[in-house]
Amino acid sequence: MISENSSKALYLYIINELAPVYGEKESRQMGKLLMEALFGLSFEKVLIDEKIKGDLNPMDDLKSKLDLLKKHTPIQYVLGKAHFYGREFIVTPDVLIPRQETEELVREVITDNPDGDLKILDIGTGSGCIGITLALEMRHPRITLLDVSRKAIEVAFENATKFGVEADYIIDDILTMTHFPEKYHIIVSNPPYVREGEKIWMQSNVLDHEPGQALFVSDDDPLLFYRKILGLADGGLFPGGSIYFEINEYYGDEMVKLCEKAGCSCIRLMQDIHGKDRFIKARFN
Repeated sequence: MISENSSKALYLYIINELAPVYGEKESRQMGKLLMEALFGLSFEKVLIDEKIKGDLNPMDDLKSKLDLLKKHTPIQYVLGKAHFYGREFIVTPDVLIPRQETEELVREVITDNPDGDLKILDIGTGSGCIGITLALEMRHPRITLLDVSRKAIEVAFENATKFGVEADYIIDDILTMTHFPEKYHIIVSNPPYVREGEKIWMQSNVLDHEPGQALFVSDDDPLLFYRKILGLADGGLFPGGSIYFEINEYYGDEMVKLCEKAGCSCIRLMQDIHGKDRFIKARFN
């Protein structure tokens, strides 16, 4: 029986529970996150064994979260939040967990577009992390968030409300749309791009818990979403408007050719922090 008001004892309990599944190093990191999220205690406070407040029953919520983690549920879903571009976004199993690589895409958009009052469309917005971050980091843009999933749009709305961002919302399937409701200066998208055949290389915490609709595309037509978005962008962007994509690392050259075929100019293929082809940007004249 552990002492329920000892933060150090609880932290060690968490490690002991998770280590058989994740190993000690990852379990320690999860322990720090759980102590902070559930009890508001930083690791420094745990080290000095700061007592847990008497009005908290530490075992009520902790055990259920540990059970989820033992089933390989991503800790972001267990805690209901994920960090992106220095902010804490609400996430649920209805949306993808924001990735560090996607922050690079956002940074590229911000750096390229210092002008104010730009109209930006975020396609496949999920949690809204891309569009909302652009709204917070750029000069008074007008943001539209589009997703096929109503539940994803609800999460995006929660995040926009949390950060005081005003946005327009569209619930629609990009694959069946014939036009955008208006023109934009920038279109940005991180659409499904993982081929079904790549599942064999993926970890169970992604395969079993993150929404497949937002991840996977048929092996037979892996560039389906990009081709459709480029077709709509031809009439959906103002002259000189730009498009930004996150892409599958195996299709960099094919994406350049696809953009060329769509009539784009100033096409640039970019690598992520791991040196993999990950982003492409282009302009419509």
